Amino acid sequence: MASRQLTAQDITELFDAYATRVQAFCQRMLGCPAAAEDATQETFLNLLRRAPAVRDDPDAVRTYVFATARNACCDLLRRRRAVVSLDALAEAGDRAGDPVSLDPRHDPERRALSAELRGDLVAALARIPPRQAEVMVLRVAGDLSYTQIANRVDTNANNVAQILHRARRNLVTVLEPVAV
Repeated sequence: MASRQLTAQDITELFDAYATRVQAFCQRMLGCPAAAEDATQETFLNLLRRAPAVRDDPDAVRTYVFATARNACCDLLRRRRAVVSLDALAEAGDRAGDPVSLDPRHDPERRALSAELRGDLVAALARIPPRQAEVMVLRVAGDLSYTQIANRVDTNANNVAQILHRARRNLVTVLEPVAV
């Protein structure tokens, strides 16, 4: 089959044909309607910027569109992790007694939001199985290693890792309605 460069008109036609399905795909990957809208927009902008050469095969075009959508979602998740890492750095500095502030004025709004989020987290911990909550608190608040936690709860380090994985998954499920 012949290959040709995509034009702006082709991108418009692709948008009309795939935007709804790409948005649904991004929603499933990201779990957030606003983020899915951003990723959908980024998908079609990337297609327009790159104007790739594609075959006149509808299956190949569809595959390329969804691969571009997947990449846009991964980029968004990567950027989101970087923000979370900065927040974790600030909180780690606070625990060590050597405050690391992302806002040099120590924004009171940020402190209020952190207090509200802590309240939400405490409520969420009460909604997951007690053993998962205990292990999560020992890991996060107690800053204990998997081995130290295992010794405290009478299990092994591998089981602690599994319990933490389930606890994180359950916390995301419990906290998700709060975040939206």
